[in-house]
Amino acid sequence: MGQAAPSGPEKPSHTEVAALPRGGGRLEGGSRNAGRSAQEGLTRTLVTGSDASRGIPCLGAGSLGGARPGLSGAGTPRGGGGGGGSSVCLDPARVRNRSRPEGFRSRARGRLRTSCSGSVAGSAAGSTAGPSGPPPPASTWTMGPPGGSPGGPSGGSPAQIPSHSMQGDPATFRAALRGLLNCGRFSDVRFLVGQDRREVLAHRCLLTSRCDYFRQLLNAESPGGGAPQEPVVLADVPPEAFLLVLEFLYTNSVTLDRRTVLEVLISSLEYGLCELRELCVEFVVQNLDVELVCEALQVAVTFGLRLLRERCLHFIDGHAQAVLRTPAFHELSSAALIPVLRSDRLAVDEVELIAATRHWARVSSAVLEQPMEQVAQAVVRELRLPLLSPSELSSLEEQNRAEPFIPVEQIAEAWKCHALRRGEGTRGIQGRRRKGTTPREHHRYLEVQSK
Repeated sequence: MGQAAPSGPEKPSHTEVAALPRGGGRLEGGSRNAGRSAQEGLTRTLVTGSDASRGIPCLGAGSLGGARPGLSGAGTPRGGGGGGGSSVCLDPARVRNRSRPEGFRSRARGRLRTSCSGSVAGSAAGSTAGPSGPPPPASTWTMGPPGGSPGGPSGGSPAQIPSHSMQGDPATFRAALRGLLNCGRFSDVRFLVGQDRREVLAHRCLLTSRCDYFRQLLNAESPGGGAPQEPVVLADVPPEAFLLVLEFLYTNSVTLDRRTVLEVLISSLEYGLCELRELCVEFVVQNLDVELVCEALQVAVTFGLRLLRERCLHFIDGHAQAVLRTPAFHELSSAALIPVLRSDRLAVDEVELIAATRHWARVSSAVLEQPMEQVAQAVVRELRLPLLSPSELSSLEEQNRAEPFIPVEQIAEAWKCHALRRGEGTRGIQGRRRKGTTPREHHRYLEVQSK
């Protein structure tokens, strides 16, 4: 009997598909399979990566009449040579749809764009190289704006999408970092703060990235860059103020109150935290009162904060009588007291101002352990003794004998002003009345007579 004719072309198994050469669809020992493959226009290519084990057949880019944007990023012109290195992996469902019209495939290609210009040329070069040629470079993807753009698939460079910075909830972020304040979790720096050496835990990487002072301090403590073996002692800083400084470094926010704001302000100046300094100054200016103003003035004068100094002096001018009675006024340095006594806008009479200055000199003498006259030498020059009446000047002279406070020469100059009441008057600051000066009969002689 004759040999039975084959019933049809044999379908290659998955194993056979994986063994097909990259450049064509010819199976060894079977020309009919090759014809079948050529008839269908199907180029079978081995899949690398996770799909290789599944044996899924893949369509070469050249078999579908052009590139498949969105899948391979490159393609071979229709009717081109072998499969080349640019291939598209399709599942069996996609293989069944390979006979759809070209118009459908063109619309599908128009939905996505590849940002890799010249990809067709790259694929053609790959197909010429044959199976042994290197695969083309991977494409870079950019999603275009809705509705397309002139730089889309029709030609030209793709449109660039501007970046937009998005931010999460700041409160959540601050709360998370605030939880690390003085917390042993991942901490690698230990401080002993204040006179009582209170232990405060911190994180080196955060402190050194936020503050130059701590970067230099911790590098000096541990030149190798690791955590200091011994605790860092900060004896001159109140623990409450130091924790508030750390709160700002960790969260970029700080909780201030009248009791601690000046200590935090001083710490911000010492650590070079300009932003924290501005926050503290703003808080003090908005919350100035009789009890706070003298302490704020002292800080402003000591550290050269001009804005805060002017605001404090302006407040004292309008509330002088109440400010003179506060303990903080008697604790001012001479450098801070002099601009107060020099003001013409003080709403207080000279008798009260002299009495307050005497009390200040008494306190400063006890603190500095120096005679009152020596402590008050620069300050009393700003007192305007010619504004006193003769009786008030006599009383002052008696007190000064019992407790030397004002130079005798200065009192003599005041008596001279009374003696020259019919003359040209007294020129200069000594005879100029303040805003709160009580009028007296002899004051008209202190004014410069107009010619």
